[in-house]
Amino acid sequence: MNSKVRRRWLKSLLLIVLTHVTLVAGAAAQTSIFSLVPPQGELEVGESVRGALSTSDVLNYNGAPIEVWTFRGMPGQEIWIDIDSEFDSYLYLTGPGMDGTLSDDDGGRGCNARLQATLLENGTFFVVATALSSSTTGVYTLTVSEEPPATESYGCGETDPEALAQFADGVGRLSLGRVASGVLSSSDPVFASGRRAQGWKLVGRAGEAVSITMEAATFDAYLYLLSPDMDEVASNDDGGGGTNSRITYTFPQSGEYTVIASALGEGSTGAYTVEVERALSAQEVQPRGHLTSGVEMTGMVSSADPMLFDGRPGQVWTLTGRRGEMGVITLRSDTFDTFLYLVGPGLSQPLTDDDSAGDLDSRITVEFPESGEYRVVASPLGGNGGTYTITYSGGSGR
Repeated sequence: MNSKVRRRWLKSLLLIVLTHVTLVAGAAAQTSIFSLVPPQGELEVGESVRGALSTSDVLNYNGAPIEVWTFRGMPGQEIWIDIDSEFDSYLYLTGPGMDGTLSDDDGGRGCNARLQATLLENGTFFVVATALSSSTTGVYTLTVSEEPPATESYGCGETDPEALAQFADGVGRLSLGRVASGVLSSSDPVFASGRRAQGWKLVGRAGEAVSITMEAATFDAYLYLLSPDMDEVASNDDGGGGTNSRITYTFPQSGEYTVIASALGEGSTGAYTVEVERALSAQEVQPRGHLTSGVEMTGMVSSADPMLFDGRPGQVWTLTGRRGEMGVITLRSDTFDTFLYLVGPGLSQPLTDDDSAGDLDSRITVEFPESGEYRVVASPLGGNGGTYTITYSGGSGR
């Protein structure tokens, strides 16, 4: 077996292991499967290192390249780990004394990841740098510090409401079924962490569901959708596949909305397109089944399922809620990072959750505002999905 074939075989083996195994617990310590990946180097507290995700790296379960770094930790040490990149980054941390693998998507600057942990034991810890979407490559910087990093006023998908007024007129109008073209340039207004952006007007009708897709060949696209009163409504980075963006949204009211076409990278410019298409709402999708308290259900979500919220494929389940009662919905998967949505009577916006059930599993706890049928959407945070289980437990609220 030549070295090239052997390396490809090892990468395939690691991908299989990373897909199906997360942690192997020993009697006195836990050994992460990430320790099988050759590290790029060792991190020092207070210093930064540069790395680059590439097609030659080992792949994560979602098809994104990963790179592993190590550092030595001590009991009682409090650390912050930051990654800075022009792609939508994702971080993992595991090591001795930890009950599981910590992870984060957008806890840092802009759409970058940040992890905070208090270490319990001596030993070697593993920091894993990766991306939210498959096939993502690019340069990144990792920093480990013992002091809380400075935070921005507005994080990923957020911005100063006063900055929205400059897009009120827009550079043009969008309409259903048509593709509009634009070019971000150095003369465009700066928006959200130094990003150039252009505004487009879109007339929405209450109850209408649309999918808005932004594609760009030379930069990482980022979309915002703003309501008629210019309050922020929705945002998306990579929902359109690759580094393209997609927002799937059901208009809560009729009026003139603003679509802001921007870039994830500070100062990025170039040509792009925006297309608006009709989309299915969660209410229009045939439910997979009905959730009953205490009964575990199974499903498998894939790219063949309808694109619902935030451009993610999703499967719909129904449940019956009664005003004032408490309900808990839990979504778990061994093959993908789960994401939950809940819509229904009395909820003006969907309730959402990513990791509240621990590790990469999701949980929504809700006190039902009205009685009636609610719909739960099981989705992957990134990638195409896989098999999952979903459970519901309900009881009287107080």
